[in-house]
Amino acid sequence: MFLTAPDMNLPSKRTRPSQGFALIEVLVSLLIFSLGVVGLMGVQAHALQTSNDAQDRSRAALLAQSLSSEMWVIKSTSLGDSVVSAWKEQVKDALPNGEGDVTQTTAGQDATISIKWLAPSRKLAGQTSGQSGGEAKSQFITQVLIPQ
Repeated sequence: MFLTAPDMNLPSKRTRPSQGFALIEVLVSLLIFSLGVVGLMGVQAHALQTSNDAQDRSRAALLAQSLSSEMWVIKSTSLGDSVVSAWKEQVKDALPNGEGDVTQTTAGQDATISIKWLAPSRKLAGQTSGQSGGEAKSQFITQVLIPQ
């Protein structure tokens, strides 16, 4: 008869508490990785919104520059109604919810060009997409002075 050790077939007590520990480590690692990816997505969304806002401001500045250049060419801030209405249509087409306005402060010498627009990302909290009141519009204002 052979003698066998009675504890050879039984699992050791040291291995029982560590069972499943690797699985928990993997799950915690996945959680940390997922939070990092979500954070990066937020940073990317903010960068995209900032880029779109800068592009809208650039368009507004170019539109104001085109009208002020027209004033400098004719050496007067008095533009015909057809020129102003065509420019207002350009503003409306180029910017989201764009509105342009030209105000003469001194006859033929001084004018203020203002452009307002409402980017889709600039809605106030609590508004639905169909509402139009209480909107925070971005604005670009330039003043043109024609020397004599």
